[in-house]
Amino acid sequence: MSKKNFLVAVSTSLALGAMLSVCAQERTDQESKAFWIAQNKEHSMQFEVIKKGRQSGITQMETDVITNQEDWQKLWERHDPSKLNKITNIDFSKKTVLAVFLGERPNAGYSVEIVSITAAPTATKVAYTVKKPAPGAMTAQMMTQPCHIVVCDKVPSTVTFEER
Repeated sequence: MSKKNFLVAVSTSLALGAMLSVCAQERTDQESKAFWIAQNKEHSMQFEVIKKGRQSGITQMETDVITNQEDWQKLWERHDPSKLNKITNIDFSKKTVLAVFLGERPNAGYSVEIVSITAAPTATKVAYTVKKPAPGAMTAQMMTQPCHIVVCDKVPSTVTFEER
């Protein structure tokens, strides 16, 4: 074999090997997470805030897991019946919306915050905190409906909410 043919063969082999290596490592984010969870490992999920505040049209305590556009539209219409805020577009093939509503409270001293989302093979845990006014605290005397709505990667298992 000539030196030129040898170099062509080596170059081709290296290029082919590099392409196969990249193809073998290409997994979507969802596949990687599914693989990790399949190995029975718990992991923390990142999330983005859609809405956090003290005003909502939802006046009863509730938690929600939204996995499709129709349910998202219904929840948003209940949350913002005056249509003052534009609904956030969500790609539900990749994302899940999680929400905590405290219901109606007698003053502005209440708030709710989703503090963590932990995924595991059998359950996804959403931890949230509720803040109440201290006894005797001066707060605005108005009806409030504290809420926190977030979006995260599609949850891989049943969701449970837990107050901390």
